[in-house]
Amino acid sequence: MKILKYLSDEGEQLYEQEAIPAVTELADAREIKAARIVLEAVQRKLDELRKETERKPKRSDDLSKDIVYLLGMEGMANWVLDLPREARKYLESRKGEE
Repeated sequence: MKILKYLSDEGEQLYEQEAIPAVTELADAREIKAARIVLEAVQRKLDELRKETERKPKRSDDLSKDIVYLLGMEGMANWVLDLPREARKYLESRKGEE
């Protein structure tokens, strides 16, 4: 993932030098209480979604119950949960360039 592509502050794209502090904080998200709470909430929602899709996968006119929609939400939750790891990978790759 090209993590810098997704980083912005109040709608303004962050570029490499100005993004490094944000990437560093993101890499350490599990050590920041507010970030940890958000990540745990996303993980709980992901667990709920998995139970729903495994228990009774079905197509539905009600989008919130449709298997395709639910699987998409699972994918997005996984993407969010993966951001700290991707931030660490990015920082490690920068070390190799220096």
